[in-house]
Amino acid sequence: MRSPAILYHKANQDEVAQRSSPGKRDEKDIEFPFLNDHDKPLPLTPEEITAEWLSEALGVAVKDFKVSSVIHGTSSKVFVDLTFGEDVKTEIPSGVVVRGASTREAEFYYHVAPQTSMLLPKIWFTGADTVNGQGIFIMSDVSSEAMFGTPLEPWTPERVGEALKQLASLHAKKWNTKEEEYPWLFGKDGSKLENPVRPPVAKALLDPDRIRRGFQALWKHADADQKYYSLIHGDDHVGNTLIANDGTPGFIDWQGLQYGPSVLELAYFLTGALTVEDRRKSEQSLIETYLEALHKEGGPKLTREDLWDDYRRYSLQGFLWAMTPQTMQPDEVVFAMAERYSASIIDHGTLELLGV
Repeated sequence: MRSPAILYHKANQDEVAQRSSPGKRDEKDIEFPFLNDHDKPLPLTPEEITAEWLSEALGVAVKDFKVSSVIHGTSSKVFVDLTFGEDVKTEIPSGVVVRGASTREAEFYYHVAPQTSMLLPKIWFTGADTVNGQGIFIMSDVSSEAMFGTPLEPWTPERVGEALKQLASLHAKKWNTKEEEYPWLFGKDGSKLENPVRPPVAKALLDPDRIRRGFQALWKHADADQKYYSLIHGDDHVGNTLIANDGTPGFIDWQGLQYGPSVLELAYFLTGALTVEDRRKSEQSLIETYLEALHKEGGPKLTREDLWDDYRRYSLQGFLWAMTPQTMQPDEVVFAMAERYSASIIDHGTLELLGV
């Protein structure tokens, strides 16, 4: 009997070729193979990874494997060296990463990623246990091919522009996405303003009640005006990026994938990725870069004036960094990001525009 809880995707060689040449695929052409029963669940710990499970997941015979290292965290990463069977011919590299994830991130790599032209890690398998909320995927080890972004190292405007083109690819392909296309994505965000403001911010932003009312006004606006909605990354700050050896930026950590305001994503990434000075100098031209890429990728043709007020409103989203607890991010990261977003909120008169 098939189990509807555990969804498997094996990347066969035809699908691998499709992933190497990004483009839209018709969902009806994608088969969803299921595990036949519950006696082979997804691994919950590195110790539960076996050669048998790897063989089934990858669709090739794995004779043996060795765990070279493990990085524990919200999404643990297990670095695995594979030994294939003698007659196996495959494009799958011998070094892969088995990564724990939310079901949403696993479903992103299966449902959405193949339909964009974004720079993403090569994924060889995705699995999602929707009952227990567990996701897992096997990806190529990109540590020799890319470095990872950090909020402590602001980007140049040129690199930010390239990253905005990546986001535009996602937004354009999924502009005004309907709930029936991705029903697992839709639902209210449970964000709350519970933590005190810790880092130094502008005096005008020190009133917690005013900030709370600002977010309430922003969320009310977001619910009422959805003309610029698409699928969005949901947490597109520099710490969730990679930079390929050729300098091309991309985005990782897709557990925040959601249907929401594309302008929020634009403002959130652009502001957090640049120094305050560079943002003030390059903001207008970078918005134009994004809008040109959005239209080129098949999205609507918009002007900066069309979305400028929304851009100013959604600048407030970044202020959540000022309330990020130490258990989630170190102080130096929180302080750097809070400074950038606070300056943007003041520059754009965000709270005044929101009527608080």
